[in-house]
Amino acid sequence: MSFTVYKSSAGSGKTYTLVKIYLSLIIRQPEQYRHILAITFTNKAANEMKERVLNQLQQISSWRPDSPIHENDLMIQLSSELGMGLPMIQRNAEKALKLILHEYGNFNLSTIDSFMHRVVRSFAHDLQLPVNFEVDLDTDQLLNKAVDLLLSTAGNDTDLTNLLIGFIEQKTDEEKSWQIEQDLHDISRSLMRENDQKYIEQLKLLTKKDFILIIARINTYLVKLKNQIIEIASKANSAIKTKNIPQKAFFQGGSGLAGYFSNLADGKIDKLAPNSYCDKAIKEDKKYSGSANTNEKATIDEIWPLITGQYEQLQKIYEAEYKNYVLYGLLLKTIYQVAVIHEIDASLRTILQKENIVPLAEFNKRIAEVVLKEPTPFVYERLGERFHHYLIDEFQDTSVMQWQNILPLVDNSLGSGYFNLVVGDGKQSIYRWRGGEVMQFVQLPAVSNPENSSIIAQREQSLKRNYHSENLNRNYRSFIEIVDFNNEFFEWVAKQMPDEVKDVYEGVSQEADPNKTGGGVEFSFYDKKDSKLTEDELNLNKIIEIINDLVAHNYHYRDIALLFRSNKSASIIANQLLVHNIPVISSESLLLSSSSKICFIVNFIRWIQNPDDSILSTSLIINLLKQRGEEGEASISTVLSQISGKSKKTGGLQKTVLNVFENLGFSVKLSLFNKLHLIDLTEEIIRTFKLNEQNDPFLHFFMDAVLKFSNAKKENSLVDFSDWWEDKKSSLSLIVSEGIDAVKVMTIHKSKGLQFPVVIFPYANQKIRLMKDLQWISLNDPYLPELPVALVPLNESLKGTEFGHVYEREMNQKILDLINILYVVMTRPEERLYVISERDDKTLKESKITSIHGLFTRFIENKEMWDIAKSEFLFGVPLTDRKQKQHKEKVQKESEALISNEWHNRILLSRRSPDKWETNDPDGHQVYGQMMHRLLSFIKTEQDIDGAIERLVSEESCRVSDTENFKKLITKLLEHPIAIHFFKENAIIKNEADILLPDGKNYRPDKVVISEGHAVLIDFKTGKASEHYRNQLLNYASILERMGYTQIKSFIIYISDDLMIEEVY
Repeated sequence: MSFTVYKSSAGSGKTYTLVKIYLSLIIRQPEQYRHILAITFTNKAANEMKERVLNQLQQISSWRPDSPIHENDLMIQLSSELGMGLPMIQRNAEKALKLILHEYGNFNLSTIDSFMHRVVRSFAHDLQLPVNFEVDLDTDQLLNKAVDLLLSTAGNDTDLTNLLIGFIEQKTDEEKSWQIEQDLHDISRSLMRENDQKYIEQLKLLTKKDFILIIARINTYLVKLKNQIIEIASKANSAIKTKNIPQKAFFQGGSGLAGYFSNLADGKIDKLAPNSYCDKAIKEDKKYSGSANTNEKATIDEIWPLITGQYEQLQKIYEAEYKNYVLYGLLLKTIYQVAVIHEIDASLRTILQKENIVPLAEFNKRIAEVVLKEPTPFVYERLGERFHHYLIDEFQDTSVMQWQNILPLVDNSLGSGYFNLVVGDGKQSIYRWRGGEVMQFVQLPAVSNPENSSIIAQREQSLKRNYHSENLNRNYRSFIEIVDFNNEFFEWVAKQMPDEVKDVYEGVSQEADPNKTGGGVEFSFYDKKDSKLTEDELNLNKIIEIINDLVAHNYHYRDIALLFRSNKSASIIANQLLVHNIPVISSESLLLSSSSKICFIVNFIRWIQNPDDSILSTSLIINLLKQRGEEGEASISTVLSQISGKSKKTGGLQKTVLNVFENLGFSVKLSLFNKLHLIDLTEEIIRTFKLNEQNDPFLHFFMDAVLKFSNAKKENSLVDFSDWWEDKKSSLSLIVSEGIDAVKVMTIHKSKGLQFPVVIFPYANQKIRLMKDLQWISLNDPYLPELPVALVPLNESLKGTEFGHVYEREMNQKILDLINILYVVMTRPEERLYVISERDDKTLKESKITSIHGLFTRFIENKEMWDIAKSEFLFGVPLTDRKQKQHKEKVQKESEALISNEWHNRILLSRRSPDKWETNDPDGHQVYGQMMHRLLSFIKTEQDIDGAIERLVSEESCRVSDTENFKKLITKLLEHPIAIHFFKENAIIKNEADILLPDGKNYRPDKVVISEGHAVLIDFKTGKASEHYRNQLLNYASILERMGYTQIKSFIIYISDDLMIEEVY
C-alpha cells in the first residue's frame, strides 16, 4: 500500500520509470493490466507510453536463456525488484502481451480528458445529462456560434443593445477599435476555463437590467466622489491663485502642496494619495521654500489654516474612500465584459440544449459537483471495483478540479491496499493557461481545501498516511557541461524567486553522466539600439551563422532545433531560412493550407458557390497557372484582361472562367459538380485538374480531413465546409517522418518532452507583462451587493485596493511561468545550447526578475565574466568536429500518388454463371448453400446435429419444414465411410477458423481436422464440381504446410441427394 510521488527533472527518465512500474505490476500478475489506469496529459504522451510498454513486453517476451543481457537492462531491474527469475519474467511478459493484444480495449493508458469522458458517458443519467449527448471538442466553433447568436438578437433586445453600445463606447474612450466581434470571441473563452467557471456560475441569477443598474451605480459613485474631491481641492487651489502665490514659493514647490491641490482641482483623482513632501509640510509645519520672499510667506501664512483644513478633508476621503474609488474604476473597465460574458453564457446554454451537446470543459465540472459532496461518490462505485492502481503522469499540468475528481478513486484504492503513483516536474509546468496548478504538486500530500471540506480533509489524511516521495535527479540526456551550467544557473535564479513559488525549484540540481563530455552553452548578445538592422534580421543572421558553423563541424540539419516563444517569430525565421536554402520542418510549412493544390481545391469549392466573385475567380486561375508553371506576366495579364469587367453581368464571369479552364485543357462540367457530395466533389476536382499526377502527401491528408468533417458534422454543405476550413486551416497539418534532414522549428511549448542534439534559442528577451491580463475576484461589496464576483484588470492600480494580494500573487506566478519556460528550453539540448539575446546594460542594476535577458546578463556578471566590450560568452567546451554517430535510418515508405476514380465505375454487379444456379430458381440454390454451410459450421460430432438444426431455426435461417431434409442429408454424410472420420470426438476440429498470414491476408477453410499429427482439410460445396474449388483447397494445404503440418489430406464434399466426396492432390 503506497501513494508514491516521483519528483522528476528534465531528462531524468520519468517515462522510463513510469513504464517500469507499470511493467512490474503486470509481470507480477499479467491479468492485473485490466485493473491499472495510467493517465497522462496529452494524446501524444499516452501513445508514447503505450508504445514503450508494448515494445518492452515484446523485448522481454523474446528473451531466451542463451540471449546476452546487459546488467542495466530493464529485465534485470525487474527481476531484482520483483524477486523473480528471468524465465518467470519472460513467461509472464509473454502472457501479459498476449492478453493486452487480444483485449486491447482494456489497455487503459489514456489522457485525463478521455477518462473523464468515459465516466460521464457511463453515468450520464446520474450526472443529469442526456444519455445520447454528443461531445464537442471544438470549443472555439461552439463559442463562435454563441457569440453569433448573441449578436443576432442585438437591436431587438433593448437592454442587450445598450450593454453592447456601452462596451463599444468604452473601447473608443480607450482609443481602441470599436469593432467588438473579436473581443467577444476572446472574452467568451472564459466560459471554457475551469478557473473562471466557478465565478461565472455566480452571475447566473443576474439579468441584463441588473447589470445596467450596477453600471449606473458605479458611475454615480465615481462621479460623486470625483466632484467632492475637486470641490475641496479647488477651494485651496483658488485661494493660492487668488493671492497670486507662485507654486515655487511653497515647500518643495510644484511637488508639494501647491501641486497637490492643482492636480486634484484639475480632476486628476489618481493623485489623491499624498507624497512625502505634502505629509512633511503639514506635520512639520513646513510652509515655504527657500526662494519665497517676505510677502509670499505672509500670504501663505494667511491662507495656511484653509490649506490644512482642505488637506485634512482630502485625507479623510483618501483613507475612507480611495480604495473603493480605485476598485470601482477598475470594475468599470470590465463590467461590460462581465455582462457580455453572462449573456454569451446564456446563448451557449441555448445551443447546447438545442443540439444535445456537452463541451469537453463541462465534464470535470459535472463530476466535481458530485465527488465534493459524497465520501464515496456513486459515479465511481463501479470504476473503483474495476481499477486497483492509478498511475498519474505530468501531474504538474493537472488542474485542481481534475485532481479533486480523481482523488476519490485514489483514496478508495489506497483503502484497499493497492499501489498508486504520481509523477511530475513542477519546473516544467508551462500550461497554467489551461488550468494546470503546479503548487498542488509541490505541496503533496497536502490537498487544496479552501472550503474546509471534511470529505477532502479525510482524503488528504489518506494520502498522508500512505505518502512516499522519490526524487529522480540524474540527467541521462545532456552532456555534463550543459547539466553543470543549468545547475548553477537555476540555483542562482531560485534564490531570487518570490517565496511563494520558490519551493518549485527546491533541489533543482541534477547529477550528470561523467562519460558524456564535450558540450557547451554559448550566449550571443545583440545591441538593438545601435544597429540599423531589425530585431528579426539580427536574430536571423546569428541563426544562419550558428547553423553553418554546426554543419561545418559534422552536424546534420536534423540535429538542430530552433525553439521560439511565439509562432510569429518562428514563422518569420522559418521562411527566411528556406530563402537561404536551409531545409526546415516547421508547423507552418506542414500546414495543409500551405499547399497551393489544397488552396486551389478549397477556392474552387467556394467558387462553385459564388462563380461571379471576380477576386475568387482571379485567384483560382492564377493558382492553376502556377500549378502548371505558366505564371509568367503574360499569362497572368491575359487572364486579368479576360476577367476584367465581366463580373457586373450575371453569368458572364462564370462563362469566362470556364472558357479559361477549357483553354488550359480542363473540361469542367459545372452541372455535375453542383450535384456531388463533398467527398465526391473533392475527388472530382482532383481528377478534373489532374492534381494527383504526382505524389503529393498533402492531398492524402486533405482527403482524410474532408472525410472526418463529413463524418463528424450533421450539416456538411459546401458553405459549412468553407466555414469549417476557415476555422481549422491553421491547425490541420501534415505528419512527417522524424528522419528528414531538416532544421526543426517549433515553439517551446511543443518541444516539451523532446530532446535534440543542438538547441538554438533566439529572441531570448521576453519581459514580464500584465498588460491585458484579467482576474476574477469574489467581491462581497456592501455598495454592490447584487454583484457577487467581478473581473479586474491586473495592473499596479490594484495594489491600492484590498485586492492587492491578487496582483502580487499573479506577478509571482508570472515570474514562475517565465522561469519554467526558460527551464524547458534550456534542458532540451543533449550536446550544445545557443542563446541569442538582447544586450541591455540597464538590466545589470535590476534586483528583481523582470526579463529573460536581464537574468542572463546578471548571471554572467555574477560569474565575473561580463565584459561590456564582448557580445559572446561560452560555458563549457568550444565547438569541435562532431564524431560521426551511427544514424539509424528509419524505414520510410513514400506515399503513393492519390488514386481517384469515379465511384460508379468501381462498383461491379456480380453476374453468376448459369451453371452455378437453377434458371427456374435463381436465388434458391445460393440460399440453400449458405444455410448448409451455416449448419455444418455448428457440427463437430454426431451429437451436435440436433442442436445445430435448432439453432438454425432459432436464427430464422431456415423454415421448420426444411429441417427434416437437412437432418437426412447430414446423417447421410456422417454415415459415409470416408466422412465418418471427419467427425470423431477424439480429434481436434476447427470449423471455419481464420488463418492469418504475416502479410495480413486472411483465409478460412470450412473444416480442419487434426488427429495424431495428421491434418485433413474439408471444403463443403453445394454446386457443381469446379477446378476453382480444387485450386482453392490446394492453396489451403500449402498454408498448413507453412504452419508446420507435414501429412495433409484434402477433400471436397459435394452435398446433395447424390453425396460425392473428392480427394484433391
